[in-house]
Amino acid sequence: MKKFLFLCIAASIAFAASAQKNQPAPLLKERAKTTLDQGLTSNHGPLKPVTLTDTKAIERIPFGSSFNMLTLTATEANNCVYNADLDYLMFTHRAGGTYGGNSGDIRCHFTPYIGTTVIDSVEFIHQGTNLMRYPGGVIYNPAGNTDPANAYAIITGPCTNGSLWVNMYFASQKLDGSSIKFHFEAAGDTLRPSYVNLTACDGGKIKAGGINEKIPGLFNFRQGQVQGDSVDWSASPYYFTNTYQQRHFSNDTTAWAFAPYMAFSQDGMTGYFYVMGWEASDNMIANGPRPITWKTTDGGTTWNKITIPDLSSMGAKLKSVIKPIISTMYLDSASFIYRPAIMAGATVEETNFPGVVDMNGNLHIAVNIEGMYSNDPDSLQYTYLYNLWNIFDLHTTSTGWDVNLVDTIHAGIDKGVILSDQFLDHSFHLAKNADADKLFFMWTDTELDTANYLPDVFARGYDLTSGNVTAPKKLTFQSDYYLLNASQNVAENAGSYFMPATFAVINGTTVDAEPTHNFIKGLEFTAAEFDPGFGINESSVSVDNVTINPNPAIDFVTINFKLDRSANVKVSVYNLLGKEVLSKNYGKLTSGESRLTLNTDFNSGIYFITVQAGNERITKKVIIN
Repeated sequence: MKKFLFLCIAASIAFAASAQKNQPAPLLKERAKTTLDQGLTSNHGPLKPVTLTDTKAIERIPFGSSFNMLTLTATEANNCVYNADLDYLMFTHRAGGTYGGNSGDIRCHFTPYIGTTVIDSVEFIHQGTNLMRYPGGVIYNPAGNTDPANAYAIITGPCTNGSLWVNMYFASQKLDGSSIKFHFEAAGDTLRPSYVNLTACDGGKIKAGGINEKIPGLFNFRQGQVQGDSVDWSASPYYFTNTYQQRHFSNDTTAWAFAPYMAFSQDGMTGYFYVMGWEASDNMIANGPRPITWKTTDGGTTWNKITIPDLSSMGAKLKSVIKPIISTMYLDSASFIYRPAIMAGATVEETNFPGVVDMNGNLHIAVNIEGMYSNDPDSLQYTYLYNLWNIFDLHTTSTGWDVNLVDTIHAGIDKGVILSDQFLDHSFHLAKNADADKLFFMWTDTELDTANYLPDVFARGYDLTSGNVTAPKKLTFQSDYYLLNASQNVAENAGSYFMPATFAVINGTTVDAEPTHNFIKGLEFTAAEFDPGFGINESSVSVDNVTINPNPAIDFVTINFKLDRSANVKVSVYNLLGKEVLSKNYGKLTSGESRLTLNTDFNSGIYFITVQAGNERITKKVIIN
């Protein structure tokens, strides 16, 4: 499709990437070229007035600061962790700003989560010209230990000398500040990674995976072993090599491969390493970015590439939610053509793809899947202007891959509150309980406000044993939770599940603004919310025989449908741009036939009515005269 034709339909669409030349290289690579700052002073001045209060029983506890926002923008980094044995929540970040410290240093702040709040920290001081950046951090607690002083903070990340990436740092120290150990490795041709998703597993196994900053499309896995009072990182890295499609926009050399992630079982044996991207053999139009995934069952000694998911084969679970391509939207719904794609890698969308391993050794990834605007090769990731974002649980099974809708959010990631040069995104988060039989998805959203000016924390829980699912839950009210970080492990106490997390208050208007870090306590689900009748049994909800009459309509429509079990029902109406023009929640309806009436006081045109019962959605087209 020629460029001038897109100008003619600019009112109808917005682009996931506004022009081909803006399609990105891997996000971490782009950041590496622009953020090698010395960082010796900081700027102050509020982005907007902020008061640390919340109308629910949520504690917001300031504890530290960083020289600038960049410590928060590597969304692949695992820097918010919870250790249940100690009841300790820890956040690892670059130092500097109001709370002090040199910007080349790393601080690990920690506090009891369920217990009385007492803020403490350990600090890793930069060594010589090795200025530390983008840290991942974990707590390792030796088996049987109950004294937090004997647990370890372990960190890793890249070092800059102010102009170049020069080393990788691996460091550890006890939480009482003793036994500080550093290990540096030169950033050579094959070892130039910024390590991500640092994970502490049983038996002192410390896992890390990273992206190569010099060789596009090369990724690696590293395992350290706690020995005595330090971590031995001498084991050779495992290199993931893959042939990817090349970007044909600003150059022909950068691989289409984004956001490397890693997830392990707690025993450290079953693990996954995955990268969103296009393989060289992919049909880029048909497939879009997908998780290219390797699996290990021996702790990382050997890895095997597994089947890549085919989104187009996932049928009604996607088609009932995403939009068809524009050329078929005016046809009968039976003629709709869908092109589902995971939104990955656009510079205006700080997308992230966290994953966890469940009790059965299956991988779950939180992703945003959208329906693309067209099948034209000139618009690989173009989507609709008013497009509600859909969070999905993309997961492996014993026979392949499957997908379940988590929820729809209003404020798109590319519509986050903007500083002069930085988007404050949602950042999806995914956590599990100690038995890994319950999963918790988290995100931020501002309902009825696409700009996301007052993001609240939302979550949804899945019970993998019973199949019961909580309703999507708004955990905070009228808040300002920017740059949310959450632990991959929940805290369990007195029949409730709590999601340890942090957020940032930004004291300025650019990416160089100082963030103040804050712990969040009280983000809770009760066990009762998983019970049938309170929650939802996702596996059995079915909506059938959906009809809309009259069609075309003038003043009202009647919606008829059949439920195979009682379920909460919501009806939404969208215009051709995908903008929601009406939404009505009918509460829990009984099984059997239902009839609902909607007033249609809209402008004349084509609309789409979506009936949602539990997690099942059916969309029908209607013409309003």
